[in-house]
Amino acid sequence: MSQPRRWKVHHAQSGYIYQYVLAFAGPGLGEYRFEVAAGPGAAFPVTVVVRPEQLPAWTREPGCALDAPYYYAIAKLSLTQAFDEHPDPGGLGPVIEPDAESMAAILEMLGAG
Repeated sequence: MSQPRRWKVHHAQSGYIYQYVLAFAGPGLGEYRFEVAAGPGAAFPVTVVVRPEQLPAWTREPGCALDAPYYYAIAKLSLTQAFDEHPDPGGLGPVIEPDAESMAAILEMLGAG
């Protein structure tokens, strides 16, 4: 029996309250599709793509490769960062691709590196 999906809540800086849940994690690492809702109405999909080539160089050193929880953390925090950066849900694109600078900042915040 599968576990029910657990919706999480994020209070964005814009004042919107977002609910989101991981709907799909792609094969391998790097692609995460979330279902997102902001207020009443239907949820909409947002995919976060974490590209390994955008990760800091140290993650390609022997013994320093990131494992799945770090990729998921980057995806989740990139999603909530997008919530904070857009003034309303209409500004969210269907795909979020964090850049090298934002991924490095997230990894630093997580204590990795």
